[in-house]
Order: sequence, then C-alpha cells, then structure tokens
Amino acid sequence: NGREFKDLTTTSTAAFAQGTFNFTDRFSGTLGLRWSKDQKDYTNFRSTRNIIAGVPTPYTAPDGEWTDVSPRFGLEQRWTPDVMTYLSVAKGYKAGGLNEYGIASYKATDDFAQAEVDWLLRIGGIEVRTGVELGRDLTLEALQAQYDAVFLGIGLAGVNALRAEGEEMPGVRDAVDFIAELRQTADLSRLPVGRDVVVIGGGMTAVDAAVQSKLLGAETVTIVYRRGRDRMSASGHEQDHAVQAGVRIIHNAAPLRVLGNGAAQAVEFAYTEDGPDGLVLASETFTLKADQVFKAIGQTLKGAPEGLTVTGGKISPSGARVWAGGDCAAGGEDLTVTAVAEGRDAAEAIHRHLTGRA
Repeated sequence: NGREFKDLTTTSTAAFAQGTFNFTDRFSGTLGLRWSKDQKDYTNFRSTRNIIAGVPTPYTAPDGEWTDVSPRFGLEQRWTPDVMTYLSVAKGYKAGGLNEYGIASYKATDDFAQAEVDWLLRIGGIEVRTGVELGRDLTLEALQAQYDAVFLGIGLAGVNALRAEGEEMPGVRDAVDFIAELRQTADLSRLPVGRDVVVIGGGMTAVDAAVQSKLLGAETVTIVYRRGRDRMSASGHEQDHAVQAGVRIIHNAAPLRVLGNGAAQAVEFAYTEDGPDGLVLASETFTLKADQVFKAIGQTLKGAPEGLTVTGGKISPSGARVWAGGDCAAGGEDLTVTAVAEGRDAAEAIHRHLTGRA
C-alpha cells in the first residue's frame, strides 16, 4: 500500500501491510522486496546484498509461503508461516570464483566459467563443497589435521572504503557486488540501473561496472580516477572500449563527499596533483550528478587464518603444508592467467611433497 520500511536490519520484527508494498535496504538502497497478496508472490525486483547465510531473521508477514532467491549470494530466502521465521539458507552456490562472479556479463558469454568447472569435475575424484567459509564453518587447523596438503584460493573478499563523507548513503555500493548480480541474473532487463552513474576507481572492475551500466540503459556514466590515465590499472584497450561504449573518464580527481537527501544524488570531487609527498588535493572542486555510485577502488584480503605470513595484504608462502594462489597470494598480478599459473605451480609442489620429492 505504498508503505516503506527502513532499518530492518536493526529491527527484529516488522509488521507487513496486506496488499502490495515495497521496502528498501538502508545500506545500499537497492533492496526491493515486493509482496503481492493477490498473486501470493514475494518478488525480489532489485538486489539482496545484506543477507547472511544461516542467520534467521524473524518477521511477521502475510499468510502463505513464499520463496525468494538472491543471485548475489546464492541464498534462498524462505518464509514459513508455521514457525514464523524468515530464514536465509544456502542454495545454488557456484564454483568458479571471479570468473563466475567478477567479470561483466558482456565479457563472459555462453556460461564459460561453469563449463570449465564441469570439464574439471569430469576428471573424477573431485568433490566441491559450496557455502563453506573459512573461519566461519571451518578452521585452517582443522584442515591441516584432516588433509595432507591445503591450498588457499580465497581471493580478496574485502573492499576498500572511499573514506568520503556520505559513502554509506543508499545508492552507493561496491562495484564487485553489482558485477556479481549481473552474472547471476538471467534477465538483465530486470536489473535496475541508475540514470546518472558514477564509478570511482581505475581498474578492470571500474570499467566493467561502467560499461555494463551503459549497456543496461544508464543515460550518463562517468569513471573518475584519482591519478592520470597512465596510472590506471585497467589496460589502455579497456579504457578505449569504455569510451567507445559512451563512458566518460575523468582523471586526476578524488571524491570528497556523496551528496543527497536520504539517497545519493551527486558526488563532489576535488582535482588532484602528484607532488613529491604523494597525491595532493587541489582547492578546485566539481560536482557530478549521480543517483548510483559504484566503489571500485580495490579489494583487500579478509579472513586470512592466523599463523599465516601476510605481506603487503597478501598471503606469503609459509610452509606447514599450506599453499596459496590467486588474488590472495603475494607475488603476482591480480589476473586470471596469474591465478591459473599459481594453481599449477602449487599442484606440482604439492605432488612433489606427497611423493617425497620435495
């Protein structure tokens, strides 16, 4: 009935109106859950990003049962009136890492990531357990006690903060979450996108989020990077592709604050200069209109087990029958080809260890 509910993450119980209504998530402003009494249906028409598997959240809801599936986390959100609970349970997790969840849909055609996983599993003798998190569901010590060798390919689960005023405002979100939803949404036409999109960052994820936003129908899309073109980690080819797709790229500017009344409406930036003491903010500023802001300023190691050597935010070789590879490991670029090479090298090292030839 047009009623809006906010801050549900801090409220244990919320009374739902009969009929049709929406509510939005206070963190990203992109969680839209629509209940239709007539159709007895509960539809996720935007994104569900702040759900934790296995954590029950009680609600009072309309009569009947409904199920909602989150493409981002592979969770089934099920309402059961008999027990009066709203429970997220693991469902539909996929192997494949960033090849499955972190590359824009326009680059990842024909479900190639899952095709590679399927090919791998046909070798035989390989078991995949999904929905299991290191540190939450198991420990490194337990793995070492049970197995002769452990390989960590846990990626970089943390996302760097803008450290700009207003970045927690609805309408501001992590670009990696947006890309993950893109990859797990069957009908991209139903995935909402802002009219004026600003992407902050200079890497491949920034380009992916920007180009995909333009392809989804955004009127203006702008990438803003704090340093010059030559310092962007996205390749020159990727930058040129973004420009050809209609994306504007602004260099040498850093965000000061996100502006808006209850939700993002604009971002204020300051021009930057590279000085002898590093990056310096100039006094001159400008503002870009933005109803959707994507943060793409890098990812960080999160949840590294105790006892491992972490150098420069990456896991370094430490022996003790533990190997690491991919984005979480020190010593290489954050590229798929590097991760593949590190996985191969680790497999050979593990083989030598197990056969006594190490």
